[in-house]
This record gives sequence, C-alpha cells and structure tokens, in this order.
Amino acid sequence: MVFMRYLFSWISILACTTFVTCLSILPLKQPSGLVFPYYDKVLHFILYWLFAYIVVNTFRRKMINHAPSLGILYIFCIGLALEAAQYYLPYRSFETTDALVNLAGGLASLPLKVTTNL
Repeated sequence: MVFMRYLFSWISILACTTFVTCLSILPLKQPSGLVFPYYDKVLHFILYWLFAYIVVNTFRRKMINHAPSLGILYIFCIGLALEAAQYYLPYRSFETTDALVNLAGGLASLPLKVTTNL
C-alpha cells in the first residue's frame, strides 16, 4: 500500500494541478480521425473526476475537516481560474460549459472513497 500513500499526498495534488494547468494553458492540436461531438467535454469530465478524486481523498487522509467540500472548492477554483486565463490566450477560449463540466466531474468523484488503511 506504499503506492496509495504516495498517491494521496501533497505532492500528488501539486503534480495534478501542474498537469491540469499545462493541459489547459499550452496550445494543443485538435485530434483528427475518430472524434465524436463534445469529446472535449468528456475529457474535461474525466480529467476533473480524477483530479478531484485525488484531492478529496488526500484531504481525507490528512484529516482535514470538511474534506469533500474543500476539495471540490479547490477543484472549482482551479478550473475557473484556468478558464479565465484561457480568455486572454489567443489560441484558447473561455467556455462556461467547460467550467460547469469540470465541476460536474469533481462532484461525480465524491461517492468514491479510499477504503484501505493508508
């Protein structure tokens, strides 16, 4: 269970935040080929679901009061700040639906708790 100890640590939150920031700020090529409608929203949902899962369970492991609420607030603030930053980038655009999908992905992760002793 050493892996679980490192998965739910402050460094993992920093790594996830950095990863999400890079994906949100750096220019990315649009995939060609098999792309379905709203694929980017699905990717937002999955990415923020995983991000929130790690953040909330790290907060729980660190015995932080109100871990789910604070974790979702953290995820929402990061997502909103990155969407706002995209408004000022010429190769990106601010989308309200992206911010809402980010929040939905975070909320969807709440029922999943780490049940092992870390």
